[in-house]
Amino acid sequence: MAISTDALLERIEMKKSVRFWRGTAIGIFIIFMIGMIAIKGNFPAQDYIARLNVTDMIMVDSLRDKAIAKVKDNDKVKAVIVNIDSPGGTAVGGEALYYSLLELKEKKPVVVTMNNMATSAAYLVATPADRIFAHKGTLTGSIGVILQVPNFGELAKKVGVEMQFVKTSPLKGSPSMFEKMDDNVYAIMKDLVDDFYDVFVDIIVKHRNLNKETVLALADGRVYSGKQALANGLIDEIGTEETAIKWLEENKNIKSGLRVSDIKYGEEKNPIEKLIKTFASESLVPEGLSMQGLVSVWRNAIVN
Repeated sequence: MAISTDALLERIEMKKSVRFWRGTAIGIFIIFMIGMIAIKGNFPAQDYIARLNVTDMIMVDSLRDKAIAKVKDNDKVKAVIVNIDSPGGTAVGGEALYYSLLELKEKKPVVVTMNNMATSAAYLVATPADRIFAHKGTLTGSIGVILQVPNFGELAKKVGVEMQFVKTSPLKGSPSMFEKMDDNVYAIMKDLVDDFYDVFVDIIVKHRNLNKETVLALADGRVYSGKQALANGLIDEIGTEETAIKWLEENKNIKSGLRVSDIKYGEEKNPIEKLIKTFASESLVPEGLSMQGLVSVWRNAIVN
């Protein structure tokens, strides 16, 4: 069927019109999105409460400490909740996190909420908080330090392996997992462990308003329930995160209804890393084999 010239011209004009309005709509949408981005950039975000999740083994983590420092300087963060569920960690890891939170407290109200467990180094990092909350069944305490060195000497002999050492001095490389620890090495290692133990005790005395004799009596390595910890002055209150937020509102002039946002840092662990971390944190792997250096961590009765 033949199309007249007028009909052909009309169809061409219609196609031009459709293209024009389609392009106009796309242009308006792009301008709208740019405007929204500009508005978001020009208007500050709302105030909020930051949450730092301390889980698994506490290790040295520069990304974590940088994230805490960034929160410290963020005027929109009005308070910080440190959510702890950890058996402890290395002495240096706990010390590093302790000082990061101590500096944070100078500029922001900081509260700690303890969940299933906050023992050893995990209790150490809780001490600078303005207030510590725990559940009645929370395990905490286990104040102390441990240095574990497995002795494979007898096993090596049974399989016909003889270890030979060339040392510049008798104490170089000691203790070794292929030599029995003699009295001299043991005494030196004990002094090392006791040195950080004294630091641990002094930190508790400083922050918990307890005299040193009281803390030493509590710091024999035992764990306490949340209820026992409250009675002994190691925590301040039985409660949840909601209890902590209410305390902030009533005692630190924090506006009611602020959102709580997690402090994110580092990379998300893949499932295999998470599984390994879980096994280590449950003490199915002896800490002396999974970590180096002094350790402040609670080991449960499964391996004891």
